[in-house]
Amino acid sequence: MISMLFDFILAKLPGVTVLLVLVLVARHWVLRYLNARIAYCLWLLVPCYLLFPFEWVAGQSHQFVGAFTYRFNPLNFEYGAIKKQLINAESLWLATIWVSGVFAYIGAYLLKYALVRRSFMVHKIELSHVQLESVNIVSSSLINYPAVIGFIQSYLILPEGFHRLSAAKRNMIIEHELCHLARKDYLWNLARVMIRGIFWFHPLVHFADKYVEADQEISCDLAVLKNANKTERFQYAESLVETATQSRSVLLSQWDYFSLTKERVKMLRKYQIKQWHSIVAIFLACAAFWFSGNFALAKQASEEVEPISFVNPKYPLKAAKQGVEGYVRFQLDIDENGLPSNIKIIESTPGDTFDQAAMDSIKQWKFKQDQPMTAAEYTIEFKVN
Repeated sequence: MISMLFDFILAKLPGVTVLLVLVLVARHWVLRYLNARIAYCLWLLVPCYLLFPFEWVAGQSHQFVGAFTYRFNPLNFEYGAIKKQLINAESLWLATIWVSGVFAYIGAYLLKYALVRRSFMVHKIELSHVQLESVNIVSSSLINYPAVIGFIQSYLILPEGFHRLSAAKRNMIIEHELCHLARKDYLWNLARVMIRGIFWFHPLVHFADKYVEADQEISCDLAVLKNANKTERFQYAESLVETATQSRSVLLSQWDYFSLTKERVKMLRKYQIKQWHSIVAIFLACAAFWFSGNFALAKQASEEVEPISFVNPKYPLKAAKQGVEGYVRFQLDIDENGLPSNIKIIESTPGDTFDQAAMDSIKQWKFKQDQPMTAAEYTIEFKVN
């Protein structure tokens, strides 16, 4: 089970990498010419890509065009089995290291969350905002800035000095946090933690996640200021600066709060939302999705795919006595059950000396299920020591 999950992650890794690069590159253009809401939505491509099969993303079937060479030694009939055992052992060790890293990363996050959760105190300030009646409002000695966190139950954290802000500024900050609650961003944040945990070994995932958080905050700013005038936008910028009383805690964020506030204030001028923005966003999303899927398929096709079980070919006795060596290169399809079909020999030497032995062996090979391929090419080499 662990090895299967590890193989799945490795198969998705090239596409995820390409997708992150594309979104990071597009993000600068999107924030400049479109808006932050679209930039934030583009990041949803990553979990979608992880959930969808390759053939849905790329619109084509798997195809393997490389060559796997199996060396057969008639004096050592256990060679193939020993080689396969070594491959499986190495894969299992890597899978074990990976899953240990996943548990360590997610466990560390849960520990930090528990520390924050234990620091909660009921916020004493009375707020008249109607939408806050069913919201759990707390303060924390560890978090001194407005935030929304939670699993099944969500919490709105307000800083201790929140009551010192003017009523207008308080309302703007609350509107921002209510936007997070309405979109259930705290659940999306859990998905972010899972993705970072699964790809704990991939620095680009952690780098990109920092900008996911920034776009999440900026898109909520955009929602608050959708119908605001210039004066209200200025007041909102002031409220952001006034709540930046200390560096943002690493318990919840990769950002220094001052740096994130600076990013948000810079983007307050980009508040317009137009209908054609969504059309452009859909085009960008489809293009990035398709390109990443095809890249992953091409990467997968260039890697060696070994049968999970095979029968050693019988070395022709006459050829073995005469010390004749050669190879057989063949092409086959692999069905949903992992069985070979449409087998045909495309090259062999010398003559057809090893054709029958190779064909009898190939028919008994078996590959992983649910990974169909077409026109896969393999080579069996016959060597005499």
